[in-house]
Amino acid sequence: MATGWKRGVESLLVVSGVAAALARLQRPAAAVLAYHNIVPSGEPLAGDVSLHVNQRVFGEQLDYLAERCDVVPLDQLTSSAAGPNGRTRVAITFDDAYLGTMTAGLEELKRRGLPATVFVPPGALGGEGFWWDRLAPPGGGPL
Repeated sequence: MATGWKRGVESLLVVSGVAAALARLQRPAAAVLAYHNIVPSGEPLAGDVSLHVNQRVFGEQLDYLAERCDVVPLDQLTSSAAGPNGRTRVAITFDDAYLGTMTAGLEELKRRGLPATVFVPPGALGGEGFWWDRLAPPGGGPL
């Protein structure tokens, strides 16, 4: 019975606009988005799929961010609490310099004129890939 009451209150908050107003008040001033790999369109997800994003989906995420946030270089993220228009400031980062990031990911960013930071582990360059991807089940999946 408490669950039905709770749903009713939640629905009322959403329909009335109160929930949206509260969300705007609690909007973070800044955020760092950390990606790993962007898989080029047409290629299957493999390895630990929780770390790999399809290129089309990544492009859609970038479009969403560009419409609603100020995407800034990582070193400028904390230069002020929020953008001049009060929008959340977002920095995009990539861990591990996967090949897909360096091709498909950078292609999508360049297409939109958005900055990003790539963290490169020098010891992994030219290697066989990361252990977590090699241990993932055939066809991909989380460990």
